[in-house]
Amino acid sequence: MERNCDYKPCGKKYEAKRDSSKFCSTSCRVMFSRANKGNQKKEAEKSFLLQANVALNSLLEMVGKINYGVNPALEQGNVKGVQLPVDYVEFKNLGVINDTGKVTPLRKPKSIVRYIEERLECGNADEYDSWLEQLESDPYLSDRDKQNAKTNII
Repeated sequence: MERNCDYKPCGKKYEAKRDSSKFCSTSCRVMFSRANKGNQKKEAEKSFLLQANVALNSLLEMVGKINYGVNPALEQGNVKGVQLPVDYVEFKNLGVINDTGKVTPLRKPKSIVRYIEERLECGNADEYDSWLEQLESDPYLSDRDKQNAKTNII
């Protein structure tokens, strides 16, 4: 069976001894392997990073569900004579302490997975524009997470 060598710079025709043969010689096989050596490592690293990102977002979502925004000492009203730091009163817009000392969350953060699910549910351009505006204004997501949500990568 006659085939073309899979190593692009060579590409010559050769008589294949097996139907699974890809290269005309050992040197072409070695050169192809050396040229494509880094691609496998990059793909494995990318896959690992995506899995780590999903795990981190899931963990953050679970932590957000546990006693979200409540400080027991403040909830009991034990705030007399206690000077609260400014960043505690309004920590990255997570919440505000009211008169009773309870922390009222402004809104619960969404994970990148929820954003992707919402994007897939968009039925028209107006819904997508609204979704995109909400995504871009989210202070909890990094620029990389926002880009991944737009391109459907998790």
